[in-house]
Amino acid sequence: MQRRFFFKILNPILLFALIFTISAPAVNPAVQAETLAAPAMQELAAPVLLSTTPASGASWDGGPVVFTFNEAMASAQLAVTPELAGETTVDGANVIFTPGDAPAANTLYRFSFVEATAASGAAIASVLEITLQSSGPLNVLSTQPSNGAVDVDPNTPITVIFSRPVVPLVGIEEQATLPQPLDFDPFFEGSGQWVSTSVYQFTPAVPLAAATTYNVTVAPMTAVDGSAMTDAVSFSFSTSAPIVIDAKPSGILVPPDAKITVTFSQAMDRASTEAAFKLWNEGHPSIPGVFAWNDANTVLTFTPDDLLPFGDILAIEIADTALAQSQAGGLREPWYSTFTVAPTPTIKSTSILPDARGVNPESELRIAFTAPVSETLLFEAIRIEEVVTSTQVISFTYTDLYDLTNGFEQQAEFAPPPGYGTHLMLNWYKQPNT
Repeated sequence: MQRRFFFKILNPILLFALIFTISAPAVNPAVQAETLAAPAMQELAAPVLLSTTPASGASWDGGPVVFTFNEAMASAQLAVTPELAGETTVDGANVIFTPGDAPAANTLYRFSFVEATAASGAAIASVLEITLQSSGPLNVLSTQPSNGAVDVDPNTPITVIFSRPVVPLVGIEEQATLPQPLDFDPFFEGSGQWVSTSVYQFTPAVPLAAATTYNVTVAPMTAVDGSAMTDAVSFSFSTSAPIVIDAKPSGILVPPDAKITVTFSQAMDRASTEAAFKLWNEGHPSIPGVFAWNDANTVLTFTPDDLLPFGDILAIEIADTALAQSQAGGLREPWYSTFTVAPTPTIKSTSILPDARGVNPESELRIAFTAPVSETLLFEAIRIEEVVTSTQVISFTYTDLYDLTNGFEQQAEFAPPPGYGTHLMLNWYKQPNT
């Protein structure tokens, strides 16, 4: 009885399951496989570039470039800069770029993957790129100074950079056995050395002539790998003319015993520069003096024979006939500047009036001058007559104070030079006789 009841319940359930199975839509096996495989694809590692032939940075003869990955590749797309036509193919783990045209000689090419996908479906995760230097005849890449350069410092060494190694790497003691590829017109002495296997530098023994055009010829050379220059290479440059950088003194209140100094941009010829120099004004057409130079011949010092005329405006003039030390070029332009000599000093005011009586013995006497006064000359000119009682001793000191009423302290260019001042302070004190 119980078994019959169990089957009565089970039969409807089985019938319902059978109907549901028949009526359910069929599942495409391919879609089901793709759905199951999707999570696995997301976990695949990106393909890794193991090596290239030629290696990145190497010389390239224009043949196929092979990129080898760690797994078989399905597709790849390369961009080449500068633009170069070619075909990209895939062969197993290798991606091969075959140029359609010959690359330009002595040019740096950059190969970048725009897209690369492995056979597993994984794509590169970051930008992959290499550089190759196309080969070609040996050539001069650059020079210093460059061709056509002007205002070149006469002390500048001449440097030539070749496109590939020209000499083997040797020690300093073996430099004499290496070739010297440069020729100069006009000729000048100096010493050259290979600072690297592809860079040659020549240093003049003395500064080059000023304001002069030099022509340099690089002789045809043969590189270490056997490639050779087809022709000589020539370039030219012009050296700078000397100029006056500065001349002193300048401004006003210049001491009458001042020396004149002139600083040049390069070594000068002493004789022609002294002949081109003049210190003058209308009342003194040519102030005489003595010349002196620094060891480098770049600073001229002129010491006048006598004190400069008080209160006069004087001109420092240097004509463009002053020559550089090489005597090949003169000043680029003449120099002219002026300065004003301090006027003859007089007493402007005193803090204690003349013939004053009842002056506090503790007081100090200040004397203001109309112009800066030399400390040395001032001391020699002071005379104190002791007219007070014999129990007093008088002393005096000199201070380099500025006359604030004239605004000297606010205008630094008017400040007296060292050793000069506009104020004298006299101090005295009582001391018993001993």
